[in-house]
Amino acid sequence: MQNEGFSCIVDGVILAFIFTLIGLVCIYLEFFLPGIVIGVAGAIIISVGMWFFASGGTPILWDLAYLALTALLTAGVCKLALWQIRRSAPKNSFYLSKDLEGYSSTESNPAFIDKAGEALSDLRPSGYVQIEGKEYQAVAHAGFIERGASVRVTADRGSHLIVRRN
Repeated sequence: MQNEGFSCIVDGVILAFIFTLIGLVCIYLEFFLPGIVIGVAGAIIISVGMWFFASGGTPILWDLAYLALTALLTAGVCKLALWQIRRSAPKNSFYLSKDLEGYSSTESNPAFIDKAGEALSDLRPSGYVQIEGKEYQAVAHAGFIERGASVRVTADRGSHLIVRRN
């Protein structure tokens, strides 16, 4: 009779390990096949494995140790996947190898400041203006500027000009 109880605990622990292993594999795959479905399935499968472990009649300290081990293994799998992505990324990959903080894709031109032009569209607050015969994106400094109004550039943000009614 006592042997049956031990067998039930062992079966629950084995099932827990199997489910946890499958869940960890799903989480690992989520890094390479993004779409959240595999990752969520992995988390659910790990939770089922934890339930099997806890319901197998093991002492509470074993349950807590299994929880901690599962958390460490999950963190390790995530770290391994990120390392694998970085290691296998080719030179021209979209994965960044350095920080681009402060990078601006366009350069501002101080020569535009104080130039006069005309609003080619309504600026509410953004639209298009014409300065020296060329069309530029612009943002009204304050309020609404209607199409055809005379404007003056007060600042250049690189991607757009800041203008006010002239």
